[in-house]
Amino acid sequence: MNLHQKLQTQKIPEHHSITANYCWIAGSVVFFYDSLITTGEEIRCFWGRKLTGAAVLFWLNK
Repeated sequence: MNLHQKLQTQKIPEHHSITANYCWIAGSVVFFYDSLITTGEEIRCFWGRKLTGAAVLFWLNK
């Protein structure tokens, strides 16, 4: 049995699944909080101005 088959047959304990869910929720909350507090600054700095390379990189990174 190779490593890939061993990994597929292993059961993940329930607490790992719960921890993964909490981590996903925490990450989502941080992302939305950051989006809310920086929207005003983004509007002031990027929206309504000429499209530049820096602006494109900013939006692609966001």
